[in-house]
Amino acid sequence: MPDRVSETAAKSYFRPDIEGLRAIAIGAVLLFHAGVSWAEGGFIGVDVFFVISGFLITGLLVREWNGHGRIDLLVFYARRFRRLLPAALLAIVVTLVASWFVLSELRFPGVADDAAAAALYISNIRFAVNAIDYLGAEVAPSPLLHYWSLSVEEQFYLFWPLIVLVSLRLLGLGRLWVVVGLLVVGSLALSLLWTDIAAPWAFFSLPTRAWQLGVGALIAVGILRLPERTPPWLANATTWLGLVIITAGVLVIGKQTPYPGTAALIPVVGTTLMIAGMTHTPGLPARLLSTRFPRWIGRISYSLYLWHWPILVLVPIALGVESLAFNLLLVVLATLIAWASTELYESPIRHGRVLAMRPSRSIITAVAASVLVAVVAIVWGQAVQGQRWTPSSVDQAVVRSIELPEPVRSGPVPDDLVPPLNGAYWDLPAGYDDDCHLDFPETAPPDCLYGPPGAQTTVLLLGDSHAQQWLPALQVLAEDRDWRLRAITKAACPMVEATVWNSPLKRGYRECDEWRERALELIEAEQPELVFVASADKYQLMDDDGGRLEEGAEAIWAEGLTTYLQRMSALAPVIVMADTPRVGYDPAECLATSDGIEDCEVRRDVMVDEPYAELEAAAAADAGAGYISATDWICFEEDCPLVRGSWLTYRDSHHLTATFAAQLAERVGAAVDAVTGGGDDDGA
Repeated sequence: MPDRVSETAAKSYFRPDIEGLRAIAIGAVLLFHAGVSWAEGGFIGVDVFFVISGFLITGLLVREWNGHGRIDLLVFYARRFRRLLPAALLAIVVTLVASWFVLSELRFPGVADDAAAAALYISNIRFAVNAIDYLGAEVAPSPLLHYWSLSVEEQFYLFWPLIVLVSLRLLGLGRLWVVVGLLVVGSLALSLLWTDIAAPWAFFSLPTRAWQLGVGALIAVGILRLPERTPPWLANATTWLGLVIITAGVLVIGKQTPYPGTAALIPVVGTTLMIAGMTHTPGLPARLLSTRFPRWIGRISYSLYLWHWPILVLVPIALGVESLAFNLLLVVLATLIAWASTELYESPIRHGRVLAMRPSRSIITAVAASVLVAVVAIVWGQAVQGQRWTPSSVDQAVVRSIELPEPVRSGPVPDDLVPPLNGAYWDLPAGYDDDCHLDFPETAPPDCLYGPPGAQTTVLLLGDSHAQQWLPALQVLAEDRDWRLRAITKAACPMVEATVWNSPLKRGYRECDEWRERALELIEAEQPELVFVASADKYQLMDDDGGRLEEGAEAIWAEGLTTYLQRMSALAPVIVMADTPRVGYDPAECLATSDGIEDCEVRRDVMVDEPYAELEAAAAADAGAGYISATDWICFEEDCPLVRGSWLTYRDSHHLTATFAAQLAERVGAAVDAVTGGGDDDGA
């Protein structure tokens, strides 16, 4: 993230206006992270920092080449480590210790892994992987999430001096812009492509962010600078225009904007215009940014970036206070901590007043310190987590009993809870491990069969993760009823004839549209005796122009659900598994951090969406499909308990645990018989 020019370069080339420009960048980030509603695009402050860093680092390398005819890579890397690593590692260690005190044992191991990735400057890769992990979509944000941008910059610093050095030796300074330009074009093209097909990787990865640092490099080598004879009025107008563009980006860009994509051009163009406009003409914008306060904020911006996010995440949890006013107070606190960190810790190390070392020893010490912090974090996280719990085989005697144990509504969590709270996340249906639950890009149906070998009665399970949650119960029925059960579900893909918005991909979910058609082809090919289908209801629909539908969504959803069920019912008998009640929060986290089970809200009128249940039942009836609801199995008249006997009912805010779903097998079977006329309806 924010990075200042090194001490050596500062003596010969210092831009106080650029230091002040950092204040604009960090200010945008702070407003966004504090939750200011009109600053949803404040995250583009990171892009501003990227352009500044590319400009300063490339200028530093070029000036060293011009002055000495060489670039001392060892000295460069030593300076980078001394500038960035001490503060970064201190913030990581303090955040890790604070997380151990503040967060539950369920969340801490994940933060420890984040700390290890941050210490090794690979957190952008970790967060990209987590962002496309549908199971982790509801995990609370990490207090170390902001380290992704530091990882991007450090990875850039690792490769960029080598690229510049080789280019200067082979092409000379006059043609360096050719190499930089090719990198910018290639990286931008990749960014546009990945934003459409793999948005998390486009957002977090170096290859798709390098063009922003490269644009800063083009300014440094003179390609994007204004001519020397540019009239002062034009230079000032250029600077003001850049500031307006950046401000517009903060106000207009939102959390749902496909990003980086073309939207990232806004902060990059704005920053380029500001740097270019202030280069030769110190007009009013440059003079304002060079005043004491903006420069002070810019000087501590690196530390402020490091400290503000852990404070905004952990302090509200520790104190149980959440409000915009409180967050703004925390921003002030973070500013004071950043100032103290800069003056009392970072500067003495950076300027060699403490820990003065030769470049080679500085690098060795830095690498050793990073590895040590990473190892300690991993070991600590594993020690807290303990042995990872995995679902045991289903007890057939238990699941064949239609009676469910009594709810536990108060007191401590049972010691023999299954799954245990730290295993709730992993209590998944078999389809996840068997690759039968398709990820976002996948549309080809795999061969996923359950039930006795040689079974002749084909049954299909189709839908999204709310269909996959019923696989444990259907597996029991498949063994009991000699079913050839083919279960294929797709993440975040409802069985509704309509295009839905995919938040991780930040676009219309066209892969879901393709999968639904393939699912119909699968039904036609398999000719099943029965098709089970289930979907969640919390989806944002898209309009015909590719925008998110704001009005009339419920009617269009009902029509789309009915239409698709009709198409399925024309091919085979269909049973709709009604959507299950939603907890609305992480139940395991609540139980782990509460004094008693009674502290976790489970009111039926909150968890059950009765209007949607009526809509879903009507769609099934209109399509001639059967309809089974588990709501009265999960809930009582007033509540939907999280614990039944020694069983945890929910693994997250809206999915049943695989263990509990298996216990409902007998009830599902009785309901199927009632719907199809295959048996009496005593258990329906």
